[in-house]
Amino acid sequence: MRLRSFEREPPSELAVALRVIADLPTEVRAKLAELIPEVLELMPEDQLDNRIVRHCRKLELDPARLAPPLKSARFLFRIAASNAASPEDVAADLEALVPGVPLAEWLVPLYEAVLPALRQEIAMASLAAHGKVLSGIEWRIDAIAASNRGRGIQLPVAMLTFDYRDRNQPGSVTLQLLPSMVKELRDVCERLLATDDDASR
Repeated sequence: MRLRSFEREPPSELAVALRVIADLPTEVRAKLAELIPEVLELMPEDQLDNRIVRHCRKLELDPARLAPPLKSARFLFRIAASNAASPEDVAADLEALVPGVPLAEWLVPLYEAVLPALRQEIAMASLAAHGKVLSGIEWRIDAIAASNRGRGIQLPVAMLTFDYRDRNQPGSVTLQLLPSMVKELRDVCERLLATDDDASR
């Protein structure tokens, strides 16, 4: 079976696990909108199992019953997002996997809701695979009044700390900027934003 969301044949157990969703009571199936986003993050299998148990128990649901459909939806959503599958592609695949069951009606709105976050994760992982990725900025303004090199300096200095991730390892670097460099940084940012606006048109 060739599906739009997959580059190769999907695992045979996927359709079986997805079919369980149709057998869930309506009130339990409604909880999928709350549960699926909580388990989409990339994580080891044991951590995923623990998260499913924790969130199911919080909602007073049976984790043993819900683990297979939750994992199957997670698998489908992550594969579909990695292959840039549209909601229409996912709907067609769900109908092909489990014909005659309105899985698309239940799952496609959830896929549309989480797709931006999944695509962002993919983009950040692609960047991180090849070097440091900026993840945050802290700043403050200081002034140098004097040092062992001289008195009466009275020089304003911007302190910028750049937080970054390097292959999922956090790091940071702090730079001191004189007013002239702050202005140059502003000019560079304005050029970058203008280039981004041009590219989006």
